Order: sequence, then structure tokens, then C-alpha cells
Amino acid sequence: MRTKREKFLIGLVVLALLYGGYALLSGGAGKKGQPGSGGGDGASVQWVEGIQSLLTGSATPPLQQAVVARALEPWPDDLILTAPLPSELIEQEEARQEAIRKAAAAVAAARQRTLDDAEQKKRLRGELRKRFVYSGWVYTGDTGGKTLCAVLNGVVYKQGEELEGGGHVVKSITLTHVVIVSSEQGIEVTIPISE
Repeated sequence: MRTKREKFLIGLVVLALLYGGYALLSGGAGKKGQPGSGGGDGASVQWVEGIQSLLTGSATPPLQQAVVARALEPWPDDLILTAPLPSELIEQEEARQEAIRKAAAAVAAARQRTLDDAEQKKRLRGELRKRFVYSGWVYTGDTGGKTLCAVLNGVVYKQGEELEGGGHVVKSITLTHVVIVSSEQGIEVTIPISE
């Protein structure tokens, strides 16, 4: 379906073609010496012969050949420049704003999850510090080498051993603290020696 603008432009083209045909064929109201003037100088005959030679291809200059070749190529579907309507622009802007709101909500949710995870890990570290007491250390082993062991809740553990109750492993032992890794929660906690 054609828009009002397209109908108007097509009407103008048809009107111009009708007027041109009338002026050409009737000898119109042109000035002397111009096509359609009715003067006998042969300008209109020359013009018609030029069109005829152009169509038949006899001695056509290269520029005219290029114009004719270009005119015969397929034209785009819409010859009239179209721009989006204001309502379409408003819909696009609303869609863009909605996408921004969704992205901001997703970022806020991710940030909250990160804070919740950090708070949960902090709480779990506190619980593990209360649950395990590093009361001392001992050296064990043969005369060839000694191994530092930690005394946690009254039980001696070497580095890499799993604690009683499961789920926790001694990662490292020093004279001042023990590092325990919780395999369930995936966190490390440093337990200082109690005095």
C-alpha cells in the first residue's frame, strides 16, 4: 500500500510526463528554436533522432551507454527515503531503557550475591575458629628428619591430614598458627595458637 507522499510524487511524475508529451507532440508554446516551439529549425527532429539513435545503439557515446546500462540495472525496492516514525523512535527508546534497567538489576543481583557469599564465608571462618583450638605443636619423626605437627582440640595432626569429623584438612602448620581448608565450603581459615 502506498503512502500519501508516494502517491503525491507519482502524481507529479505522471503530470510532468503528460505535459512533456503534449508539448512535444503539439508543437507547444515554447520559444523559437527549441523543441516543441513549432519553429521549423529542425531542433525537435534532431532531438527525436538523438533519442532514436540512443535506443538503437548506433554511434552512442560512452557516457550515454553508461547511463543506459545503469538505468537497466535492478532498482531498489523503495526509491523514496524513509525515516522512522516518532512512535517507532519512542518504542526503540523504551526498549533501550528497559534493557538498561534489566542490566542494572542483573548487576545489583550479582553484587548482592557476592556480598552474601562474602558474609557467609566470614561467618563460616568465625565458626571454624571457635570449633578448633590450636593448643600447641610437637616435632615427630626419626632422627633423620623431624616433622612439625599441630595439636588441635587435643589431637596431633600432620600437614595434609584430615581432621576428625571430616570435611577439613590441615593445609599448613607454623609455630604461631595453623591453616585449615574446608573442603565442603572451599574456604581457608587461619587459627592462631591459643595462649
